[in-house]
Amino acid sequence: MERKDMMTLLKRAVIQALKEGFSLPVYGERVPQKTKVPCFSITVEETVQKRLLGRRRAMEAKLKVRYTGAEEKDKKETAAAVADGLYEVLWLVGSAERFGARSMSHTMTEDGVDFLSLMAGRSLWNSRKPLWSGWNTTGKR
Repeated sequence: MERKDMMTLLKRAVIQALKEGFSLPVYGERVPQKTKVPCFSITVEETVQKRLLGRRRAMEAKLKVRYTGAEEKDKKETAAAVADGLYEVLWLVGSAERFGARSMSHTMTEDGVDFLSLMAGRSLWNSRKPLWSGWNTTGKR
């Protein structure tokens, strides 16, 4: 079984939730020069991981989801509706690994919406090496 890091799982879950909720193109960190608008782009601002008891760990990530709207007359109204929809869609994401939003906020921009979400999740720590294998009395590792 391939081990996936929590950041990859989180980004995939957010991309899947946006595709299902809005059916618009979603781009990751690398946005191509000629993008189709309207679209979403996702950027990971910062992450924090903590070890919990046993083999568990907790992760928090600050995500920026940018919505770029199309050139139309009612761009502000559409962007406001998308911002409201983002609160609903990004509240809880993921199927196998669940990630929940601790806090969410948005800022209206000229070309759309900048949406910030602090996402949190927990998982088991999968390590092939044992954490502690006992005292080594021979001096060799």
